[in-house]
Amino acid sequence: MEQTAQSEKKRIPHVQSRHFLAFACIVIIGFSIYGNSLHNYFVWDDYFLVRNNDHIKDWSFLGKVFTEDVGTGSGKKIGFWRPLQTCTYMLNYAFSGLEVQSYHLFNISLHILAAYAFYWCALLLFGSTLLSFIASILFLVHPVHTEAVTYIAGRSDPLAAFFILLSFVAYLKYTQRARRLDYVLMLFSFIFALLSREISIIFPLLLLWYHYVFKIKYRLKPLILPFLISFGYVVLRYTILKPFLPDPATSTLIERLPGAFVALTNYLRLLFVPSDLHMEYGNMFFTLRQAKALLGIFLFGAILHTIYHKRNSSKLIVFSLGWFLLWLLPSLNLFPVNAYMAEHWLYLPSMGIFIIIADIFYKAYAIVRSRAVIVISLLVLVVLHSLLTLQQNEYWSHPIVFYKRTIHYNPHSARLYGNLGSTYRELGKFEDAVIAYEKALEINPSFTGAYINLGIAYENMGNYGQAIKAYEKALVSHPDNALAYAKLANAYYAVGDLLIATSYYEKAAALGYLFNSPLPGSQRKRSEAGQP
Repeated sequence: MEQTAQSEKKRIPHVQSRHFLAFACIVIIGFSIYGNSLHNYFVWDDYFLVRNNDHIKDWSFLGKVFTEDVGTGSGKKIGFWRPLQTCTYMLNYAFSGLEVQSYHLFNISLHILAAYAFYWCALLLFGSTLLSFIASILFLVHPVHTEAVTYIAGRSDPLAAFFILLSFVAYLKYTQRARRLDYVLMLFSFIFALLSREISIIFPLLLLWYHYVFKIKYRLKPLILPFLISFGYVVLRYTILKPFLPDPATSTLIERLPGAFVALTNYLRLLFVPSDLHMEYGNMFFTLRQAKALLGIFLFGAILHTIYHKRNSSKLIVFSLGWFLLWLLPSLNLFPVNAYMAEHWLYLPSMGIFIIIADIFYKAYAIVRSRAVIVISLLVLVVLHSLLTLQQNEYWSHPIVFYKRTIHYNPHSARLYGNLGSTYRELGKFEDAVIAYEKALEINPSFTGAYINLGIAYENMGNYGQAIKAYEKALVSHPDNALAYAKLANAYYAVGDLLIATSYYEKAAALGYLFNSPLPGSQRKRSEAGQP
């Protein structure tokens, strides 16, 4: 017994050193592949979540952060309640204002922590340090995750993932040693995950899946609280926080269902062949006769078939495939979401696939005579994905780069052209802004914001006649738009037509537009027509 105890004591430092080495590798690789994103500009939703968000700039708004929509601080309704995400932006602002480097550093650090938590999760589930390390590195370097890491507004994904993984690790430890501290950590981490992203509500189902796959006897009592927390979250969102729910869907489940299978096909393709990565896939509709939908049905059936036939022979494959489907389910647009797919929705689901890939390398290393071939193959894959990640970081480097490249993949998005125009206008490139706004209006003639921004661009050029025409067209598509009336008042005041200016000034005021001065021409609203 004494010899056993002594050998165990000698073993512990060795095991701890391996964990430290794994963490050090994750940190070094993580900062190496994302370091070139530290000086990237604010892009896309970063404007209203961070740059123009008054709530993150003063701690007196903390109460509103926990009781209002995530976009309220910049005057937008997004349909999401993610107070912890906003709190992290408040911390960034408190330390560095709007210096973009600190926001990127925070995101990279979160991704590294999520990768290390994933390492521990896989280790506790499958008992192999090497397999867990390979899986965590594959997850860390995969370029599909740039949308969640390099993109500041994507922070909710690594934030929620970290707390989900921490909660699951705590639960796994609790099932092994029944320590109350582990259970408390599990509950609080789960709550933090829910405050970060809605997808976290799936967590109690993951606990059931774990018990089913590993055939570990469960006690009902420890599982009650996670389900009660999820239930309480749903009640809260549909009662007190109901005004901040997404707008009701205008499509039916039958219309959206083919898109779920198309998305499944695309997601698996992106994981194995990560090319043509981009934002804004859009809320497209498909039919079951389309090739990608048919392939998606086949892949879905193949996954279910594998889960069923491997249920007694391979816990790793069954659990990992279940993990993939379980975390992907909320994002398949079966329950209405804002697009049929998005790359950052792969952040948590992808871990299941990476465990399976890691297991393939792990087993091949054990049975193949020439282990060097396996090691070199793995290194090539990691290096290739790392280089793709470094390259993909450039996609997020500047709004102009981002919008132009995204338009290449989605040339029919009026929103992209509108935001490109606003970026040009902010840079003083008013003629380019006009071209972009006109393209947006060509795609969507009812785009009120684009008409208003077009008018502002013409004003910036001193062309008040064209500005007035643009504002008038905005009122055709949206007759009660107070900002359009205010802009018309300013434009007519600028050309000296005080009578008409006063008329529009009164209409804008009647609709609730607040002027700083009784003279309409002196008003310049801080956020004239939205982003950027």
